[in-house]
Amino acid sequence: MNILRLALFSCTVPLAGCVTPITSRDLTPAVAAARHHSQSVTVIARATTPEGERFLDYHDRTLQDAVTESLARSGVFRQVTASGPADCQLEVSLLSVSWPATGLSMSSSAAMSWKLTRTATRTADARVFFQTNLVTEFSEDALAAGVGATRSHEVMRGAVCRNIQEGIEALGRADY
Repeated sequence: MNILRLALFSCTVPLAGCVTPITSRDLTPAVAAARHHSQSVTVIARATTPEGERFLDYHDRTLQDAVTESLARSGVFRQVTASGPADCQLEVSLLSVSWPATGLSMSSSAAMSWKLTRTATRTADARVFFQTNLVTEFSEDALAAGVGATRSHEVMRGAVCRNIQEGIEALGRADY
């Protein structure tokens, strides 16, 4: 009986997969800027709902670092910071991430809100330059590396990463 349990355990453990925590590096896409703007920008990114709920293991800091690093690498703005004074403020909020259904191929979508505002010393001078809600999808087929929970998380990471990429590309095309 113990041999049967050991055989069953050794067959199921590799199928469970190991899910590693999401890091900002996992969510940092390479983005080529269509246009370079002369403004500086401060990034505020949130992966939590106003009620404090988190989407899976996404943390505000992880998303903040990923958006800030991607934006800095893209060259869309003259300077990108996570805090401090800047010409503009970019607010990015993760609104939802769908959990993929188990099957031969897996797809996930991510919805994020992007809002760029000119910062000003007076509230009356603040002006929204750019605002959009983006929904992106990412899919992997059965041949992709990983199984079960690992593959599900990779698909969700891909959806969020693609949203960051498309958001930065849209910022690069916008006129301010």
